[in-house]
Amino acid sequence: MAHAVDAGVPVVQVERPRSELGHRITVKNYQGAERAMRHLIELGHRRIAYVGEEPGSQSNPFADYVENERFGAYRDVMVSMSCFRDELVSFARPKSSEHIPGAGHGY
Repeated sequence: MAHAVDAGVPVVQVERPRSELGHRITVKNYQGAERAMRHLIELGHRRIAYVGEEPGSQSNPFADYVENERFGAYRDVMVSMSCFRDELVSFARPKSSEHIPGAGHGY
């Protein structure tokens, strides 16, 4: 990133940014997850599982906000409906990009 920015190359990071350099395009993870949860609740569902990476598990602090927002929305909606249960939460291990060709270009 720094090399491209220093060379004057326009840089745009999409979703999980790797640094503060360049521009970023991100989605509204909290609002999207909250809306999806409320939709499921409106359909009558109450035992809704959360399967995802644990908030705070990312080695890159610029990317960790995604899990924080998504799980935060899940937890907030489930608590507000008195439906939150620990057994409905399953945290996956963070993805490793060590063996992925082109690592660092997305996630």
